[in-house]
Amino acid sequence: MEDTGVFKTTTFGGFDKKSVLAYIDSLNEQQHQAQEEANVKLAEYAKAQESQLAHIRHLEAQLADQEGKWKAASQQLELERTQTRQALEQIASLEEKNRALEKQVSDGERELQIQLERCRQLQFKAESLDYKSKKYDAMSSQIGDALLDAKHNAEAIVAQAQRQAEEITAQAHTSMRQFQSELSTFKGDAARLRKSIEDILFVLNDRIDVMQEVVRQVEERFSLQEPEGSAAQPEAAGNLSEMESKPNP
Repeated sequence: MEDTGVFKTTTFGGFDKKSVLAYIDSLNEQQHQAQEEANVKLAEYAKAQESQLAHIRHLEAQLADQEGKWKAASQQLELERTQTRQALEQIASLEEKNRALEKQVSDGERELQIQLERCRQLQFKAESLDYKSKKYDAMSSQIGDALLDAKHNAEAIVAQAQRQAEEITAQAHTSMRQFQSELSTFKGDAARLRKSIEDILFVLNDRIDVMQEVVRQVEERFSLQEPEGSAAQPEAAGNLSEMESKPNP
């Protein structure tokens, strides 16, 4: 409906009701159309926004996936770096072992040269010994008779030595018997001497006991008064004279 913006007037003054209502209906219709258009646009905007949000979520998912891949790649890179370091360490260890093996090979070559030189010297010595052996074989035929004569002489010398050994053994047995006899005589003399010494010691002990008894009596006499002491001296002297006058057993 076309909007003229002009209302019809009535005879008695004022606006025509139908014209006003038509105008209101026209405005309502326009508003309704505008609302529908706005709703359509809002729906389109909402749809576009939803599409944008979906796209954003898709981008976020892609970003998260890329971050996961980046983390996985970083971890893989770190793992490869670790493996690279280990490989370098293994390479260094293998190089060290290789140098050690090269040194062993070099030492082995030197040892081989030394052994070859020793082998050559031993071969030379073997040839020299073979020559000497042949020479000795040639000489052995010449000294065979001399060895036989020496063997006979040695047998005679051994027989003579055996006879002399038997004579020496017999003399040794005789000397041993004489020594045993002299030893028995010495043991008897020693026993008799020991008995004599024991008898002498017994007599000495007896006399010492008598002397100790006399000394004890003299001390007792002197411990008494003076007159008694002077009378005891002749008695002690008599005891000493009596002891000295005893014959030895």
